[in-house]
Amino acid sequence: MGQGYNEASKIEILKIAFNELKMDYVFAGAKESNTRSRRAQEKLAYMTIGVEKDFPKELSIVEKEAKTKCVLNVVKRKDFVNFLTSHIS
Repeated sequence: MGQGYNEASKIEILKIAFNELKMDYVFAGAKESNTRSRRAQEKLAYMTIGVEKDFPKELSIVEKEAKTKCVLNVVKRKDFVNFLTSHIS
């Protein structure tokens, strides 16, 4: 069983992205065939799943880099802030 380091690392990275870099979105892509990565992203309460139609340009960039079909998910600043407010003391 994990000790939560992976989740804690993701939270710290997102804090930097939203608080220091002032980003509105952070994207997470995964190859359609990579079930493990897709499931890991789906477990994150602050992640919006399946945003390919909303962000076609970003999906294109991910698929070009991966050289295969991908899924695209996003963390929105407001969703992450709401998560922190309700889950982190």
